[in-house]
Amino acid sequence: MDDLFTCDYEDRKNVNCDRIPGTCEWFTNHPLFGEFNDNSDSRLLWVSADPGCGKSVLAKYLVDEILPTPGRTVSYFFFKDGFPDQQSASVAMCSLIRQILLKRPDLLTLSMLHRMGREGKALFKSASALFVYLMSIAGNEEADEVVCVLDALDECHHKDFIGLSHELRRWFLHKNHLNIKFLLLSRPYQHIQWEFQELEDFMPTIHLSGESEIEVAKITIEIDMVIGSRVQSVGQKRKLQKEECEHLQTLLTAVSHRTYLWVTLTLDVIENMHGFTKGNVIKAVQRLPQTLDEAYNKILDRSPNAPKALRALQAVIIARRPLTIREIKVYLLHQTAREFLSHRTNPDAEHVIQNTDKSSDQLAWKYAVRPEEADAVVAEACIRYLTIPMVINQANSLFDTYALVFWNEHFIHSSICSHDETTRLALRLVDPQALWRRVSGVQHKVAGLDTATSSSYVLSSTYGSSIKVTGSLIPAALLGLHQVVKLLLETTDIDMNAKDHGKYERLPLFWVAENDYGYTEIVKLLVACPSIDLNLLNGAGWSPLWHATFRQSHSAVKLLLSTNRLLLAVPEINLDAETKLGNTALMTAARAGNKSLAKDLIRVGADVNKRNSNGVTALELAARKGHQRVVKLLLETRQCDEASIIAS
Repeated sequence: MDDLFTCDYEDRKNVNCDRIPGTCEWFTNHPLFGEFNDNSDSRLLWVSADPGCGKSVLAKYLVDEILPTPGRTVSYFFFKDGFPDQQSASVAMCSLIRQILLKRPDLLTLSMLHRMGREGKALFKSASALFVYLMSIAGNEEADEVVCVLDALDECHHKDFIGLSHELRRWFLHKNHLNIKFLLLSRPYQHIQWEFQELEDFMPTIHLSGESEIEVAKITIEIDMVIGSRVQSVGQKRKLQKEECEHLQTLLTAVSHRTYLWVTLTLDVIENMHGFTKGNVIKAVQRLPQTLDEAYNKILDRSPNAPKALRALQAVIIARRPLTIREIKVYLLHQTAREFLSHRTNPDAEHVIQNTDKSSDQLAWKYAVRPEEADAVVAEACIRYLTIPMVINQANSLFDTYALVFWNEHFIHSSICSHDETTRLALRLVDPQALWRRVSGVQHKVAGLDTATSSSYVLSSTYGSSIKVTGSLIPAALLGLHQVVKLLLETTDIDMNAKDHGKYERLPLFWVAENDYGYTEIVKLLVACPSIDLNLLNGAGWSPLWHATFRQSHSAVKLLLSTNRLLLAVPEINLDAETKLGNTALMTAARAGNKSLAKDLIRVGADVNKRNSNGVTALELAARKGHQRVVKLLLETRQCDEASIIAS
């Protein structure tokens, strides 16, 4: 049961408000829900509604008060964007299974326990495997009816959602005779509609659309009930006159397209308006925010220090996991707030307003958070923190862990340039000789680099061995810190052809050329350096070009082939450099069946008739492996000799 407790699902549910009496009835009185709730057979109901329409409040109400009945087990999970554990389908499955087994521990059979033991910890990270266990538990003859509620499905990781929807489709299209029901709530996004379209065609009753005109009208009536209740509460708290409450309620109910979230935010704005006092309400409340965007903007405009507020928001939005900020309001974690602030979630936005002048009528805060600037803010905070010896010794600090794990990721994606002061500080973090690393009794890991020793890095090799390196270039390159690499190349005298002390004696270029993602900028910097020898072999007898081809790193191969070494007055790259077995880069690409790499090598003049120590050509290697596309490519060059063609 401990392994299944991967998220505090109950607390996450209870973050949502309780419904106001009289609301949510647009759904509970709907015939589709009645059919779902009253029938005993296996069913799925997908409820879609626009942002701010109270879906999560509805889900909490259903879980707490409507769905629980004798002979029924209810389990739930509330997805939430910005919280990694609340975006995971495997965590959702663990939570559903755990809730069922806490109520009915007898459903966990010995055979199931044995299977779980064999599969080990990996089981709890596999949503598809856990889904099978969920169905197995629900299929037990002794089981009650099981109802699973999944809220905010649109905030689940996209990849996880695709996998989960696949399992649901597969089950309900072919095995829908178990005593289990699924109630799903989400925004009416097109990609969700597409995933459930096959089910909707097969089972027309699976979709209740809260954004249809009829349902919107019913929801609006309930929103007006909430407005009345909230205005009455505000009036009592602030001792407002009757006509002031009536005026306020009239203003609120006059806004078209009002939602629950808009009401909450707008009343927050109103209560904090200057002059909002008894006898002065009508004068103070001249104009209400008409949209969610306006409400968010007015709330943020209350900040006495706009630049400082922006930095805090940048940190909250760009953080790789939720940061602990006690003073932050709950609404800043709402998905609509992230969409309002973040330019990344609004790629179609044509204009980003950075103006924080209170006198402006524009939405000064909309799209104010650019990812690269936000990453720069957090990167600088992490790097400055990590370079203070006294702080790093406080190993129990939560931010200590966050900074160690994520500093380089924020730095890589930031707008920080090589000449920035933060880059010079980052250089200290990849310097094995740095005094700040000598942390008594504490062994930290910085993004995969073991810093147990103070004189060198111990790098985990692709080939399974640990390799000691001295100097900062290889660690900086391996961490993807292109700004630091550029700074090193521009300001220090580095031996670009120095090898590491491992079995393969690799050059700095080898470490980055073996990966196709995240190192393009660094490879570009290294190959453009006049002092680097692109034909120098490592201890295993491999050239950088052969190694990049072997690792099928397309971007590195393209950069190695396209760099004009003549302009640098240094030797060109040897396209046909051989390994100890006589294999060239073209032979390696042909043997792997990589047509794209083979085409690039042929285009720049690689010898198609070169033979290895076994007397075999690239054409023969491709033919032996059955790579027809590569064979055709080589033959189309009309350069292959007759003996090679016959042998193939």
